[in-house]
Amino acid sequence: MQTPSFKAEPEVTDGASGSDSGKPAFSSGGTSLDGYFDQLDVSILTALDLVLAKKVARNVVLEPASEEDLEAELKMLRGQ
Repeated sequence: MQTPSFKAEPEVTDGASGSDSGKPAFSSGGTSLDGYFDQLDVSILTALDLVLAKKVARNVVLEPASEEDLEAELKMLRGQ
């Protein structure tokens, strides 16, 4: 009876053509996670800008029921 062998390192391909490029093959999960963290950074900076810097919103909702990335009710400034 043979025991199964496991590779300790990821398969090395360039992804598109399957040829050996010397770089590990990664799934799209890492790319998606990077995009999520980028969106989170932008959302936090936007919320800080609207609430603290410009003072045009009291709160910002991340991922509201409308399925947008963020939502804020802006107040009108007098004299503009």
